[in-house]
Amino acid sequence: MDLAIEAHGLVKRYKSFTALGGVDLAVPRGTVLGLLGPNGAGKTTTVRCLTTLLQPDAGSARVAGIDVLADPGGVRERIGLSGQYSAVDEYLTGMENLVMVGRLYHLGGTRSRDRARELLKQFGLEEAAGKPAKAYSGGMRRRLDLAAALVAEPEVLFLDEPTTGLDPQGRIDIWELIGSLVAGGTTLLLTTQYLEEADRLADEIVVIDHGLVIAQGTADALKAQVGGERLELTVSSPDQLDTAVSVLGGLAAGPVTADAHSRGVVAPVTGGAGVLVEALRRLDAAGVTVDDVGLRRPTLDDVFLSLTGHDARGGEVSVLSSLGDGLVVAQRNLIKIRRVPELLVFTTLSPIMFVLLFAYVFGGAISGGDPQQYREFLIAGIFAQTVIFGATTTGAGLADDVQKGIIDRFRSLPMSRTAVLTGRTLSDVVNNVIVLVVMTLTGLLVGWRIRSSFLDALAGYLVLLVFAYAISWVMAFVGLLVPSVEVVNQASFIVI
Repeated sequence: MDLAIEAHGLVKRYKSFTALGGVDLAVPRGTVLGLLGPNGAGKTTTVRCLTTLLQPDAGSARVAGIDVLADPGGVRERIGLSGQYSAVDEYLTGMENLVMVGRLYHLGGTRSRDRARELLKQFGLEEAAGKPAKAYSGGMRRRLDLAAALVAEPEVLFLDEPTTGLDPQGRIDIWELIGSLVAGGTTLLLTTQYLEEADRLADEIVVIDHGLVIAQGTADALKAQVGGERLELTVSSPDQLDTAVSVLGGLAAGPVTADAHSRGVVAPVTGGAGVLVEALRRLDAAGVTVDDVGLRRPTLDDVFLSLTGHDARGGEVSVLSSLGDGLVVAQRNLIKIRRVPELLVFTTLSPIMFVLLFAYVFGGAISGGDPQQYREFLIAGIFAQTVIFGATTTGAGLADDVQKGIIDRFRSLPMSRTAVLTGRTLSDVVNNVIVLVVMTLTGLLVGWRIRSSFLDALAGYLVLLVFAYAISWVMAFVGLLVPSVEVVNQASFIVI
């Protein structure tokens, strides 16, 4: 059998907690596997191991015929990943988001733009292509995120709970898009909490709970494991629930469940219409008034209850390639500066205000001595303080990207592993150059003069930029280690 995904004995532990206890999977090419389980079952951990975002502690896996551990870069070239949350940059337009992903897949500028236009049309986002993603609805962001996973036309697509948080219509829209992808031959691994989603989309379902595969088969096969039918009824009063459960217990083939809020009772039974007639006779004799009653086949909800006891909702890169990827990420960060008013004010107006404040307010308050000398002494210090303060924002930006899932998006692409940090710090260098130019011009306008040769002054500027660049790298690591914007901002004041 030609398998697109295969895993043997995947194990992942976090200290004393075992997230995966030995997961085996086999997904034939061109099919859909539904990975079904409650929150915390191990679904996302499995996906992260298969997409190279996590390294398993034991076991092996191959995706698109490539060993996940031996050649993670090769795997990333052949997969697309859409995580639990829409990992799109809200300050880039829909077009810019997709072009950025295409360039990080090394498709080139022209092919990236062409592919972005194709996907925007396919996903019904043409009219919003030029709008920042911040203005998109939840469903539109989800579609854009899914489109980003398809930019490189991957052999294997991983969708981690793709419809979580969407309204019913949005969920149906995503189902239809997924259906069209599968019809085109894409191999898909889909994780979900929604049983009807797995029932509708998956060729085969793997039920996972507490890090273990507890059942596997088609939806019909899993329902057949439960067997029988379900007698469902609604009593007229919550006070009659206990009596109804007791009466049906004598006819049920398994545990009887009741819901006080809906006044519903469900009992697994065998015997078809005959058992329904007998249940109504006994309930009437016990004085239980029934508002509604019916028989149905088992659903995946019943499979889950019977299996778990609870429901489902409970490689090497070249230096040139690395630099190119870093420049793509840097461009993305610079676009954000241009589109976010606060960042633009910080980059341009704040330096001007600093110079004017110290030159005319504090410098003008000097009694005795030469205010001009004071200004020239103080403005140089303002240059250093402003540039270093700007460098500390690197960590907050990275922490924000981690929280929004954008870092995981980057890590799932066949791009340089260092490009995210390189791009972030390079954009800071550009930002700091702009700040220094603005402050220098403002200083010259208020009478500040450079009292050294041009080369000496240039050397001073370069030393300041290199020092700020080093601070950016320090804060970048802080942002990745402590993915909380608030904590990173507090740390930046300590650094300053």
